[in-house]
Amino acid sequence: MTTVETHNVKVRENKTKIDKGAQVEVERETLRVCKEKCEAIRQEIIKKIAASPMPLKAITVENGQLKYKGQHWDQIGTSRQYMVALALCNALNPQCGFALVDRIESLDLEAMKMLNKWAENKGIRIIATKVADEYNADFHVLQLVDGEVKEEKAS
Repeated sequence: MTTVETHNVKVRENKTKIDKGAQVEVERETLRVCKEKCEAIRQEIIKKIAASPMPLKAITVENGQLKYKGQHWDQIGTSRQYMVALALCNALNPQCGFALVDRIESLDLEAMKMLNKWAENKGIRIIATKVADEYNADFHVLQLVDGEVKEEKAS
């Protein structure tokens, strides 16, 4: 390679680096703007939640975090998390009358019964998914395989 060709290669490499650097700055600015928008929306939601009447007296919002009986969400038992979530959903749309609950198998039978009784008292019908290996006579079971009803059992 001649000196001129070597020089031209270096000039092109430098121009590519400059162009990439400029693109990085554009992307950084886009990210900054998106973060600001997300934070503004987050703060708006926090204000709305904090100003809203809570469906359960023990639900509070502190520093933008939902708490139940003073405990953070991840410190609340699963059945209480379901109860709080159902209460909030029902407060947002009381005429709906039902809620879809996924992964109910994380509750034992007593907790499921307690949650169901609580929901019935609030006028909420729970439609739950539960992965199970065995039939439980305390619940209505509809077994689906590839989207089609394979078996239906009622207690």
